[in-house]
Amino acid sequence: MIFDTTNLIRPERVYGPVEVVGQCQITAYAYHYDTLLVLLFTGASTSVDAIRARVSGSRKALRIGAPYQYSNTRVKIAASGYEFFKTRDDQMANDHGLLICRSVLGVQRDEPFTYIFKTTPTDPREDPYFMTEFGNRIREIVHVAVFDDWLPYLVSEGWSQRGIRQLSARETGGTELYAVRTDATSWTDIITDGLRNDAICFPEREEAQHG
Repeated sequence: MIFDTTNLIRPERVYGPVEVVGQCQITAYAYHYDTLLVLLFTGASTSVDAIRARVSGSRKALRIGAPYQYSNTRVKIAASGYEFFKTRDDQMANDHGLLICRSVLGVQRDEPFTYIFKTTPTDPREDPYFMTEFGNRIREIVHVAVFDDWLPYLVSEGWSQRGIRQLSARETGGTELYAVRTDATSWTDIITDGLRNDAICFPEREEAQHG
């Protein structure tokens, strides 16, 4: 599981109320192109369940309030849907809810992006978790063999060609969030160009060169 819900669900800052009956406050959220990716919130059990029901229902958008502002943010509900987690905090006498878009958890064919969280402030190519997760997502996208040695090249080329983008981490509890395009043609072209230009090679060929 990407998230340690015990730690991430603990509110460090309240961003404002969410549009729902009863008292429920947002503790962190993230969205991309106005589509809601992650929502952490706290409140009475019935209010937490009401948010889940609203996101899971026919609603296409959700309004999130902002503290000390007269405006609010309207975020779209992702077509791929959400996974929901809830825990009870007896000390605060309320519940904590976590909604995660399924595009954060894996590749969804009806979404143009998949998303990867990184919890350490390092270059993605030096982060073992990010590289492993990126490799898993790319293999789902292109449906061809992708070797681990190719991943630094794919990250670099994907970054330069806007196939990977880092999103604002201001609203994600200090983590870094990356959007990866799920366009199989673009990633296949990057792999093909890399093989043609000897930027990457198949393991058998690499062993022969060093033999």
